[in-house]
Amino acid sequence: MAKQSGMNHRFYVHGYDLSGDIAVINGAGSTSAIQEVTGLDKSAYERIYGLEDGKLSFNCFFNDASSQEHAALKALPRTDRLIMWLLGVTAGAQVACLLGKQMDYDWNRGADGALMGTVNAKGNGYALEWALLLKVKGTHASATDETGINYGSQTTAGAVGFLQHFSAASGTVEYDIEDSSDSTNGVDGVWANLLAFTDVATPYAPTAERVAVAGTVEKWTRASTNGTFTNAAFSIALKRN
Repeated sequence: MAKQSGMNHRFYVHGYDLSGDIAVINGAGSTSAIQEVTGLDKSAYERIYGLEDGKLSFNCFFNDASSQEHAALKALPRTDRLIMWLLGVTAGAQVACLLGKQMDYDWNRGADGALMGTVNAKGNGYALEWALLLKVKGTHASATDETGINYGSQTTAGAVGFLQHFSAASGTVEYDIEDSSDSTNGVDGVWANLLAFTDVATPYAPTAERVAVAGTVEKWTRASTNGTFTNAAFSIALKRN
């Protein structure tokens, strides 16, 4: 990896691709509470880490077209939302992932005529998590395996998968992440199922999911679709623990 700019990024909110409507990322990060546990016999503070938290804040343009910004954010749902900020569009790019609550949907009309919205989200049970992109938003006409990416070595502390499902035309889509220890190019070798997301069937509403798995993760990983379906649009990322 190398230094990079903030150009050609993508932004997904729980099954909606808002990449063309997001103007600014105001802040994305993880924090940890600090507890003071200084004893009477100490001459300086003693501190330990407490609970972690995550946040993601952004500005957006107003767009009330179908499946765009206003449709995605206006309801202020009480359930968790999965937000993914892709810092690139090729496999292996970094992805900031936050599962949490959308706190607001506020608007401002400037003197120059600009209409801008502000949205803040805070983690629920998890901090901001950094994953690697396995599949930028794209469509599988039928069950297909993506070309895998090589992490470099096996890991043993489990992993977390992140799915954004945008749409499908028919059938039931089975979204999976597979791994391999012996692939040489991301296509050959023996592949096994590492984790499975919840199957998506009619009415194919936009949705997203975070799934954790324990144990060994082989050095090669890839996104895979299975089942009988047509034209599933989705994106997948994976974080190794």
